[in-house]
Amino acid sequence: MIEFMMEPNVIAGFPALVLGILVMIAFRKYAFTWSGSAVGHLGAALFWLAMRSVGRSVWWDGFHGFGLGNSSNWFWNVIGIYACMHALYGVLMLLDAKERAQYNVLTIAFYPRTFRVRFFRERE
Repeated sequence: MIEFMMEPNVIAGFPALVLGILVMIAFRKYAFTWSGSAVGHLGAALFWLAMRSVGRSVWWDGFHGFGLGNSSNWFWNVIGIYACMHALYGVLMLLDAKERAQYNVLTIAFYPRTFRVRFFRERE
């Protein structure tokens, strides 16, 4: 009936796009951090997660995937993997050297170990 109205995903995409661009601007100096401090890695994670959000919004909400379908999502997922690896590495870098030796990028999500042990003991 009303053909001039935009779809809800496009309407919600505008503020998400603006805020994502602002996050990218705020963290742009960390975008290409390969090594360094926890702050650098967490900043890179925020930049690339915002980049993924902005890119997907433009890709799907603005141009409907350019007709390429869901198979084009591999690109956005690779950016997400890169961003999440930076985030996990940044959290790992926040630990002191003694604690850091007990974790790696894949196990840091379960820090602190005592919390994990207590959680599973209480459930038994």
